[in-house]
Amino acid sequence: MPSDAFRNNNSDDDSNSAIMHDTSEYNFELEYHPDELHLIIKRNDTLGLLRYNERAKERGDDTFSRVEVSLFGYYPLPSFYSTADYGSLDALRALINLYQSDFAHSQQPLEKYLQGMDFRMLNLACGNADREMTRFMLDHQPPLGAWRDRDAKGAAPLVCAAQAFPGNVQALQRKMKDTSPARIREKLREHHARYGEFIEFCLGGGASIRESDQYMLPYQLGRQAQPGDQEILGDTVLGNVVTRASYAMVSRLIAAGADAHVVQTWYDPCGFGHGLRCSGVTPLHIASQYWNLDAIQALVEHRGRIGLTEMVTRRDDNGLPPLHWAL
Repeated sequence: MPSDAFRNNNSDDDSNSAIMHDTSEYNFELEYHPDELHLIIKRNDTLGLLRYNERAKERGDDTFSRVEVSLFGYYPLPSFYSTADYGSLDALRALINLYQSDFAHSQQPLEKYLQGMDFRMLNLACGNADREMTRFMLDHQPPLGAWRDRDAKGAAPLVCAAQAFPGNVQALQRKMKDTSPARIREKLREHHARYGEFIEFCLGGGASIRESDQYMLPYQLGRQAQPGDQEILGDTVLGNVVTRASYAMVSRLIAAGADAHVVQTWYDPCGFGHGLRCSGVTPLHIASQYWNLDAIQALVEHRGRIGLTEMVTRRDDNGLPPLHWAL
């Protein structure tokens, strides 16, 4: 049974609360027109996949030639990407068999082929909180992913789950535009509970919070590239989760190794007039912006040897303390 520590924070009953504000960094929807292979995989249609592969061979096409996905999405999407993104496990099994039985590809081990892609299937499964797909990838021989794997952006599987934890509130509001705010909040609570339990599942399966920190080069954070640029901490599990998490969940993550005082960069939708990215940000800054009192209490009570005054007066790189983020 999942730990109660990873159940959502139900203390928010105010319809004007920060929970109703969108926090997604990329506020757009891809205009993607799926091709036949993509739709077959989406349906988890193994027979259709086999037929498609035979027709592709007759045309001289290669089902496995698609290997890249960019921020805005390549068209058409790689077949392995689609299986992981849609949780089409039967289609994934069939795709693996097709790859390994094809002489043109069997000379290159499947795991090496997957490592050559600019995405990680395990990241997609974790971003969808898909336990069955995640278990399959980790248990497969050879494994189709590992907790320490990183995609082209430097993201590990656990941080992908944490990034999805807050939820895209604007997208949910658009989808449920004729629904009451109370019902939308209920759906968000269900989302947070599901992802919280999945993060507990990941930790129980060997994922490490500290090893999941996402480091990036400055240009990846929208800054001007300079010679000799060093990687900086761009995202953390705790930084994403403190937006909505309960007291128990934040406490559990800290006990599992999360640093309550970690300094990272953070995407700030409000910007405070200083742009979209802010550096020098602590979990207390982030929790304050979302008015998450449970998370704030957990951070303060589990602050370790850092004094309370030092913690609450810590300023980001724009000179702003956590209290300013709450305004």
